[in-house]
Amino acid sequence: MQIRRLLPLSLVASGCCFAGAIVNPALPGLTVVNLGSPVSPSGAYYYTALDFLDDYTLLLAVGTPAGASQSETIYSMTVNRNGSGAITSLGAPTPDFSVTVSTGAVYSNIVAGGLTTAPDGTVLYDTKSVGYLGQYSGGSSQLSALSGILGGLGYVPAGSSSQLLLSTSTGTWYDLAYAGGAISVGPALSLGIAADSFAYFPAGFGPSLSTAGILVGNAAAQAIQLYGINPSTGQPTGSALNVVFAPSSSPEGLGYGLARDPVSGDFLFTGSNNEIYLLGGASTGAATPEPATFALFAAAAILLAARESRTRS
Repeated sequence: MQIRRLLPLSLVASGCCFAGAIVNPALPGLTVVNLGSPVSPSGAYYYTALDFLDDYTLLLAVGTPAGASQSETIYSMTVNRNGSGAITSLGAPTPDFSVTVSTGAVYSNIVAGGLTTAPDGTVLYDTKSVGYLGQYSGGSSQLSALSGILGGLGYVPAGSSSQLLLSTSTGTWYDLAYAGGAISVGPALSLGIAADSFAYFPAGFGPSLSTAGILVGNAAAQAIQLYGINPSTGQPTGSALNVVFAPSSSPEGLGYGLARDPVSGDFLFTGSNNEIYLLGGASTGAATPEPATFALFAAAAILLAARESRTRS
């Protein structure tokens, strides 16, 4: 698909403030669009994870701590696009499915910044404040404990294939592998890069961001930050560059949730007051999919077929 220069309804020019998000003025050609607050959680809860199910469907986790049911609802909503493929708005949210986020007497857990779809259609996720790796398939969830405060979870390019990574808000990362309904966890990697969420960042996103990297949401720093990427392992490297940041007055940090649009190559991230923002670049070429994207489309077809089957039954 041939992609476009972003033509949003309302923009943040570089260096201007808009509802808690400021684009780094040293990075020309970037724009931010506020897509609104589709879900209004009660209390001090906030959006914690985003993921594209397919080109026109977005999944959203809202960090409502689990009660006695020990589960959390995942919402889906339509992604509306213009004729060039740019996201212009989000449709009404619909409770889609529930995932288990706690076991035993742990009732305060929430889905963390990781929410992704494996090649076989299984939804993978992680949790905090008590760390679990979870998988949802066939209407049920499985949890495995992993100590620490977990963050992002997703696939990134690594060599000629892709790598499933898990980040934490304390700077430790893990290589994961998912196959046959099982998740295996590699040794802890002390990268020193805090990430509540992350996504692959392609080369050529803007005139001042010409190389590939890893974009992370760092809520403690109230920023969306860019790091380099090790092309062999997919792991982030180097020091942080603040791409978008929030003023110190914001009640919550930016980037508990972050996802890359598989159509346009732009990014969606969560904001200070339960907004969802779109970060657009200056590229006018088609989005270059990472290796896991083709598997994502196949997984989406599996999930959609399962939903249609449940609807007919």
